Amino acid sequence: GINAEYMGVEYAIWKAYEEAILSKPEDDREEEEEWADTYASENSVDRNRITAVIKLGIYSGGRDQFNQRTGEGKATYSNGDVYEGQFWEGKKKKKKKKKKYSA
Repeated sequence: GINAEYMGVEYAIWKAYEEAILSKPEDDREEEEEWADTYASENSVDRNRITAVIKLGIYSGGRDQFNQRTGEGKATYSNGDVYEGQFWEGKKKKKKKKKKYSA
């Protein structure tokens, strides 16, 4: 399933975040920072990793020596967007259109 696509800890954070925050109407949502602090202390997870999952979503694919997203990958973001394709230095790699010049 999808769990195998993502790093275990990131996936666990994402599922808890989805349940506690994303699945609820905006008016009923707990404040993200408070939720992250609580989750970090209850699950012995680095707070920065939780922040990264909240801001960057979850990712399956290649990573470079700096643990940045690189190469072919799939990312799911907190706004519901999903991107599958190339990453470079942690960012989506957009294809550049080549201009054709006529002689």
